[in-house]
Amino acid sequence: MKHGSFQNAAFVLEDNPNIGADYVAKALGEYEREIYPAILDGVARKPSGVINVGTSDGFYLIGLQKLLPNTPLIGYEVNDKPRETCAKLLNDWSNAVLKGAADSQSLTDDLEAYPDALVIMDIEGHETFLLGVPQTTLKDASFVIELHEQSVPGITERLVSYLTPTHQVEVVEQSGRNPYKHNELSEFDSSEKFLFLCEFRGSEQTWLVAKPKAA
Repeated sequence: MKHGSFQNAAFVLEDNPNIGADYVAKALGEYEREIYPAILDGVARKPSGVINVGTSDGFYLIGLQKLLPNTPLIGYEVNDKPRETCAKLLNDWSNAVLKGAADSQSLTDDLEAYPDALVIMDIEGHETFLLGVPQTTLKDASFVIELHEQSVPGITERLVSYLTPTHQVEVVEQSGRNPYKHNELSEFDSSEKFLFLCEFRGSEQTWLVAKPKAA
C-alpha cells in the first residue's frame, strides 16, 4: 500500500491473478476511507485485541497487524479462498488466529477474552448476530460495522438502538473521492481516474461506528 493508514502493508500476493476491482483504491489509501478515522481511533485506544469478522483476503487484518504488531488478532472468514489468501499475507502468526464462521457465541467468547477489543465487521447482512451478544459483554469494545440496510431492512435502527445505551454511536455515509490528488493517476483521463478509485457500491452505503461511553 503506497498511501493511507496502512502504508507499506503488503495486501496483494504477486502470483494472485484476481486482485480485485478495488486494488488501486486500496493501494492509494482511498478504500473505505470514510471509516479510517474510526479505525485509527480504535487503534489509539490500544485495544487488548482486534476482531475482524469477515476478513475477506485480509486488507484490515494485515493493516492492523502492522499498526498493532503485539496485539492479538482474530479473523473470521467463511470462504476458503479469501481465508487462504489472508493466511499467506500474514507475515507473522505469533499474534494472529484465523477462523471460519462467526456467531453470537464466538464473538461473546472473544470479547470476554478481550473486553476492549476493536471489532471490524463486514459480513453482508449477517451483522444481525451482534444483537445476540450481551450488552454487558460488548460495552467496552469499539465497533466499525459495514451496514447492509438493503439486504436487512431496519438493521441500522436495530443496531443503533442496541448499542446506544453503552456507546457513542454514529452512522457514517459514503463520500466521493478526489483522484486528482494522486500523481500515480496523472496520465489517465478524467473518467479513468474516477474509475480507478471506484469501489462499485450501490446507491447507498453506510457504516456504524460505536465508541464505548466509558472510554
